[in-house]
Amino acid sequence: MTSKEKKELKEKLINKSIKFKELDIEIEDKLLPIYEHEKEAKTTKQKEKEKNRYKVSELDWDVTDNNGKTHIIRKLVIHGSRLENLKKSTRERHLQKTEELLNELNGKLNKRDLRNRKEIQKRVDKILGKYNTKGMIEVKIKGNVEVVKKQIGRGRPGPKTKYKEEKKTIYELKVNRNENVIKEMSILDGIFIMVSNQSKERWSSERLLSLYKRQYKVEKNFSVLKGPLSVTPMLLEKSNRICSMLFIMTLALQLYTLIQREASNEILKRKEYLEGIMPNNIKTCRPKTDKMLSLFENIMLIEIKKSEEKEIRGITSLNNIQLKILDILNVPKEVYTIEYYYKLPVNT
Repeated sequence: MTSKEKKELKEKLINKSIKFKELDIEIEDKLLPIYEHEKEAKTTKQKEKEKNRYKVSELDWDVTDNNGKTHIIRKLVIHGSRLENLKKSTRERHLQKTEELLNELNGKLNKRDLRNRKEIQKRVDKILGKYNTKGMIEVKIKGNVEVVKKQIGRGRPGPKTKYKEEKKTIYELKVNRNENVIKEMSILDGIFIMVSNQSKERWSSERLLSLYKRQYKVEKNFSVLKGPLSVTPMLLEKSNRICSMLFIMTLALQLYTLIQREASNEILKRKEYLEGIMPNNIKTCRPKTDKMLSLFENIMLIEIKKSEEKEIRGITSLNNIQLKILDILNVPKEVYTIEYYYKLPVNT
């Protein structure tokens, strides 16, 4: 949201010219084909996720293109309860941190380089900028003039020592929260905007938000390409080569995702968590594809030729966890036998 958009939206929320309606979006549990399994103690994060509620107010936005043609775009003003709580808790944490640092600064005043108003103001601005609390916290630098006696000349003071009076400014900070500014900033807590050019008949507000909430899966797949699949940068000038490379990457990513999906669904269907794939023997119902494939890196085909006619052949035997993974993925264990391997055509 731009500054102008924020200002207009605040005014509409204050005037209550925006009417929200509840949204019942498809949460992750409804989207995945997960079977019933043993009840587990729910974590705090899972409990918070269940409490998340969404509201939406849909507005029309007229946009004019370079040719002067006007297009009507749907603007969805969405409020999320969990996002609101997150914004509030973050703001309160930043306010408390700012107050702590300002109190520490207050104890260091009138010493070394903190003896004048200009330097003190620099430190104050730096603290307010660190946690972006400028305006929410008001800081006044108060200077009290005190008259102090200063000895004239050196040496230990005695009966005949002469003194002169000097004026000295003692600074202190007065820190207060500006509740009006904090209240104004909290108006947009939990609010975010989505825009779409799709029709309401085909794409309802619930469907648009549900799709947006699954965006993280697409982003996660990019990390798979960079990580487990290790796609390295390469220079491709011809369009057909670029298309071919994209096709190979997409195909590999589909296979990677399908292996992971099928394994997860089968494990949850059987109600048997997989053990031996995660550190510290942690059981999992959603093993990663790269973790499962790494368990087969020790499989080796051995050929020992003693003579032109005599040859010894062997293949690494499968352990229990490897056999279980093959069973989960519905891959016959016979493919890891010498008999199966040497029946394959030479060109495959």
